[in-house]
Amino acid sequence: RAHCAGRVFVTFRFTQSGEALSDLMTGLDLASGSGANGSANTVAVADEDDSLPAGWEVKYDASGRKYYVDHNTRVTTWVRPQPLPRNWEQRRDPRGRPYYVDHNTRTTTWQRPTAQNVSEFNAWRQQTSDNQEANRQNL
Repeated sequence: RAHCAGRVFVTFRFTQSGEALSDLMTGLDLASGSGANGSANTVAVADEDDSLPAGWEVKYDASGRKYYVDHNTRVTTWVRPQPLPRNWEQRRDPRGRPYYVDHNTRTTTWQRPTAQNVSEFNAWRQQTSDNQEANRQNL
């Protein structure tokens, strides 16, 4: 929790199953500022926001909720952006929908890749290849 001008700000993260997890803010640095009423405070958080992808910025709305701004596409989101894995690129189709290009395999997907799911896919692909080779040798 961060105490700021008599307010308490708590951020929540939601798991895919919908469970709310209280993520108490740590590493807070309170700095005095000057707002419309002359006595506003700003909260600067020293956390994972330092590693946002290029062109992204973290901001807080009037209620203290964290959101992210992509200055490249002029889009905002509540979900923290993750950098794409190496040799992946995001593109948009003619209707503006994002899709992802894997320059390693020259394939595309609608699902946003993460380092973890790319690693798991590569392990699965290697295992499949090894199994196919073993089957060929047994024939």
